[in-house]
Amino acid sequence: MTDDLPKRLKKIRGARKLTQEAVAERAGIRPSALCRFENGVRTPSVNDVKILAVALNVSADYLLGLSLDASPLELRAEPLLNGVGRDDDINLLKSFIKMLSERADA
Repeated sequence: MTDDLPKRLKKIRGARKLTQEAVAERAGIRPSALCRFENGVRTPSVNDVKILAVALNVSADYLLGLSLDASPLELRAEPLLNGVGRDDDINLLKSFIKMLSERADA
């Protein structure tokens, strides 16, 4: 894992205006585990990184320091949809992406 992970976890959680408790609940982990990850006391497993990325609506690549793009996942899918398929297909995909994002935020 990268040394950037604790800093990036704190940074993106703050940017999303979420408490450790809220992120932990979304991810299905204990708040104390998230605290240890953020403080670099414990290294998260690959699965932990994956569920934290979903809970924070960011890519695992960002958390691991492999990407500088911390934008929400649905915003990064938008350019992929341009010029592809019929308008109603694109609108359906956009609605699906938005629904997934809202589920992650709930």
